[in-house]
Amino acid sequence: MRAGLGFYCHAFPDAVLQDPHCHAEQLEQLYDQLSRVAAYGAAQGATAVALEQMYSPHQFPWTIAGARDLICQVFRKGRSPLYLTIDTGHQTGQRRFVRPSASTVIEHAKLRGASGGTTSVWLGSRAAHDCLDTCVRNGGAVSDEDLSFIMADMDRHPFLFSQSDDADTYSWLESLGCFSPIVHLQQVTGDSSSHLPFTAQTNMTGIIHPDRVLRSLMKAYLHEAKNHGADAAFGVEFVGGERTNGGYKLAVKEPGSEIQYITARFVVNAAGLAAGTVAQAFGIDMNAAGYCLFPNRGHYYRVSSSKSRLVSRLVYPVPLPQEIGLGIHITIDKAGLCKLGPDAEYLNATPMNEWYNFDDSEARREKFYKAVQRYFPHLERQDLSPDQVGVRSKIQAPGAQARDFVISEESPRGLPGVISLVGIESPGLTCAAEIAKEVFRQIGLLS
Repeated sequence: MRAGLGFYCHAFPDAVLQDPHCHAEQLEQLYDQLSRVAAYGAAQGATAVALEQMYSPHQFPWTIAGARDLICQVFRKGRSPLYLTIDTGHQTGQRRFVRPSASTVIEHAKLRGASGGTTSVWLGSRAAHDCLDTCVRNGGAVSDEDLSFIMADMDRHPFLFSQSDDADTYSWLESLGCFSPIVHLQQVTGDSSSHLPFTAQTNMTGIIHPDRVLRSLMKAYLHEAKNHGADAAFGVEFVGGERTNGGYKLAVKEPGSEIQYITARFVVNAAGLAAGTVAQAFGIDMNAAGYCLFPNRGHYYRVSSSKSRLVSRLVYPVPLPQEIGLGIHITIDKAGLCKLGPDAEYLNATPMNEWYNFDDSEARREKFYKAVQRYFPHLERQDLSPDQVGVRSKIQAPGAQARDFVISEESPRGLPGVISLVGIESPGLTCAAEIAKEVFRQIGLLS
């Protein structure tokens, strides 16, 4: 998959955590060592070298701020990027290490002194804990002097404490997801890194939801893009574009507003089913360029829960020559239920307002049933129910040979800086990051 290498291989001993000066020295050594690892990986052609984030003070990085510092410091030292591997179960320990307030320290000592209990509050260093233990043995009262010592000692050991956001998976993804080319997905309830599978049962109590993971990653990329001068506008209609001196002038329109204009040096046409319309707005001859799109609809049927339990993995048929897709296959959704699909039908003669209508005809059900019955013999026709429908932006005409994605910088057509992405269907989403890198290479911003 060319995602790179994600790993974890180090930890700080307790003696280092007790000494701020020693901890700072060890952290610098770690930055040096990881910068050499990153440089070696880059020299060997690794797509990405990524360090897995963990969830306790001796396993750096374990906080969002610490992870961001790691990325910056390693790059500063070696000029080769080191990325993160975010694990969706590695936010379960940080809540134990949130720094307490002075009033919490006082209240905790009183409760322990009165009850003789063994409840604990995290104070960071052994010295701070020893001081509080002495207060508890003396009845639970914390003197001003003792409280000042504990608070000052926590100030000296900031690397032993987390923030509330550090215990939230989605905060990690929203803050640093764009620096994590590899994300370790596991279902968890939030209590431990239990590595639960994604099944209908575990998803009912689990806190990891694929749609929210994807939204969080989108926010991370958008936030980082805005920090570097980019912006995004959603729900805006593209009206037209024209070449100007040094770039392009784009006309856009929000619902109920006047047309507005944007100037840009580069224009990336990644409009999916509307990519042809955008290309034509720049004067590209669709037939001559081979950019004509052929909308193609695919249906999915859901399998009953009783039969879904019989399947534990994806099942693909052997593709046939001249097939316009992978064929109807068995997939598993986030609820652990099976789906069959998609089929493939061209929509050139279908009005656009009917594209997303689910055609649940007897003939279609029979087609789906027969497509998988030979390797799913326990399936019965009544196990199928309509699930979803989508439309692909195929560049392959009916009856024609399969074609690859088009990723084309349009200088030969007199449009330097315009990049056309045409016919990007599955697996376009999966390889979106690689497509972006290819776009950057074609416009000379990435070697």
